[in-house]
Amino acid sequence: MDAQLKKELGTSTLRSTGYSAAGFISEGQSYDTDNGRVFVKINHKSQVNNIINY
Repeated sequence: MDAQLKKELGTSTLRSTGYSAAGFISEGQSYDTDNGRVFVKINHKSQVNNIINY
């Protein structure tokens, strides 16, 4: 997944900050990149197709 994140974010640096969170639907992880800090939400559950993004 790290290689895919680097490609999508256009960064050569992807370092976990150690901050993570988990909820009912998603889990997340914070990373430092060449362009600053980002928070990535990940969903491995089948319910992801039922979520509406605003």
